[in-house]
Amino acid sequence: CVSVRPNVHCIFVCARILPPLFPMMSSLDCVIIEDDPIDRELLSEYVERHDHTQLLWAVESAEAAEDRIIGSSEEVDVILLDIQLPGQSGFEMVRDLEADPAVIIITSEARYAVQAFDIDAAHFLVKPVSYERFDTALSRAEDNTQFRKRPAEQDSQSTQATRDQTI
Repeated sequence: CVSVRPNVHCIFVCARILPPLFPMMSSLDCVIIEDDPIDRELLSEYVERHDHTQLLWAVESAEAAEDRIIGSSEEVDVILLDIQLPGQSGFEMVRDLEADPAVIIITSEARYAVQAFDIDAAHFLVKPVSYERFDTALSRAEDNTQFRKRPAEQDSQSTQATRDQTI
């Protein structure tokens, strides 16, 4: 803030004028695409334990997931994705999506890590996955998703306010 009097700070005025940089934390809508029923159940339990997340659904194949995503009005924030799925691979499915959710790769094969970066995965986990590692990955995806969800209007207001402060 710019003050007309030296050594006087206007913190309270700035707090009222500037919009918050991040919106209120809302629930992340997650989906699980995992062909192994035991791993699918474990991931479901992990999602339930994590704050600020909600499991929309869990399916066993990429085709079933695409049908659910295309046929639904629900916006998916995070996909917890196995790579080795029956039919189409997880990588192929992500490339075919029109939406841009955060993707956390969860697989038993570490060799897929480079390909995970190619699809801009938010995180890469190798099975078996501990809750602590899962929690870290989902928290990072949550941070990225909250940043991406900031309204464009709020971004322009924040940018303008920052410019006003530096003048």
